[in-house]
Amino acid sequence: MFSQYEKKSHIHLDTVYFINGIDKNDAEIKRMTDQVVMFAMKQSSWGQRRPMQWVPLELQISNMRMKNINIITKEDLRNVNQLNNDLALEEGQLNDFLLVQHSLGKLMYYNLPELDQFIIIHPPALVNILRSFVTDEKFFPEEQNLKFILQKITNTGQIYKADLLKLWQQDHFHQYMPDDTIKEFVVQLLIHLDILIIPKSSHQTNMYLVPCMIKATRPSNFYLLDNQGEKTICLRYSLVRDSIPTALAYKIIGASLNAWPLKK
Repeated sequence: MFSQYEKKSHIHLDTVYFINGIDKNDAEIKRMTDQVVMFAMKQSSWGQRRPMQWVPLELQISNMRMKNINIITKEDLRNVNQLNNDLALEEGQLNDFLLVQHSLGKLMYYNLPELDQFIIIHPPALVNILRSFVTDEKFFPEEQNLKFILQKITNTGQIYKADLLKLWQQDHFHQYMPDDTIKEFVVQLLIHLDILIIPKSSHQTNMYLVPCMIKATRPSNFYLLDNQGEKTICLRYSLVRDSIPTALAYKIIGASLNAWPLKK
């Protein structure tokens, strides 16, 4: 099936599974799950020794996930850590714990200004938050005001912070961002990840571009507009392969918008 696939060298599992997405008892799902577990056990991080002192805090974080807690403050984690008495981690040890857990994908923590005071203990929560504005038209909410905001993103690739916060006022996003401080943290995180871009030419820090939602192609006469060829330094890349990861394309767009003003 994938013999001619350009990226077949990245495929680690040879088995092809045909899954019935509407049948929760589909036997193929069980077989695929077993295969994924076996693949996970072969990873370099599997079975690595961990400090025994980390175990109580790992269990406490796991319990928070079971209670549908997705994002916590670092201060909250410090308080939970102190409940472990002799096994409580010191501040430096706590930072090491968070960075290692981040590298393993168990949580998200960035030791950077404006980001280091919050921890996403359930990473899939960020994916669900992204669905609020990175989505397809068939998943637009029924409310006309919200539908208009999403349609505008689709057409222009732009979104205002006030509109983003309106999308997050929907009930099903409250479990991920229960208060305004967490919402502000998520905004700063999305900016750090280049999911939201503040154009260099913009004097409005409350307006963002969303590269992954930009669908327009350049005009066929782009190089002829206003003598572009004579006045503009152009960078052109010839790719060896037919395609590049979409995330790389978004990174290039984000880096360009941060470096050069955007012509309107």
